[in-house]
Amino acid sequence: MKRLIFFLLLIPQLLFAQDYLSKFTKLKEELDFIKSKKLKIKTISIAPSGDWIILYGDIGYSLSNATPSATKHLQKLNTNQTVIKDFDFLNDSAWICISSHNAFAFKFAPTSLAKALKKINKNQKSIHQVEYLNGRWAILYGNNKIAYKNLSQSAVNKINSLRKNNKKIKKIAFFGSNGWLLLYGKNNFASQNIPIDCENELKALKQNDAKINFVVFFNQAWIIIYNDYEYKVNF
Repeated sequence: MKRLIFFLLLIPQLLFAQDYLSKFTKLKEELDFIKSKKLKIKTISIAPSGDWIILYGDIGYSLSNATPSATKHLQKLNTNQTVIKDFDFLNDSAWICISSHNAFAFKFAPTSLAKALKKINKNQKSIHQVEYLNGRWAILYGNNKIAYKNLSQSAVNKINSLRKNNKKIKKIAFFGSNGWLLLYGKNNFASQNIPIDCENELKALKQNDAKINFVVFFNQAWIIIYNDYEYKVNF
């Protein structure tokens, strides 16, 4: 009887894991297809549900099962031949999208993040990337400028150090409750509390003089995009 109860309790977890596996398998299949076309992958964003969006080329995008508002916005940009620069899920229904001419759109974004984007837009500074995770956010914009909230002091110190030494920060990523990663130059990086296997892969890519484009974290999973359309994953 106890075994039966345990199995019944385990079923939802197994179905949940299987759902993630299915979505991530399709994600890798799409990455392989984009790689075969040698199209530059600009960003990958994964929602808490495991649904994902990939931006590639100038206006290209692929998605699994994104919220209808995001899908509609991306379709509009694609139809109008508008360059799509960045996309970031904030949760399953909230998102931010950056497009050409410093334009941005969002759904259910935190007030502080929305205000920062509007201020940057008003000052006519180009928005390069938005990164968000559980109340932490950062915006890369202009000439090596960054706006942020709730970053750890170690991350802030490293950002200030890089900017002081004229090292351009090209990407930022968050991991877990306090992990972070900064990419700068061709393949340089600084990090704290990220998975050791990801850090080792980044070191190997640097040693092989590969160009590291960006890194995406999702729970314990990670994706590294390098040389524009090559990728490494741990799933």
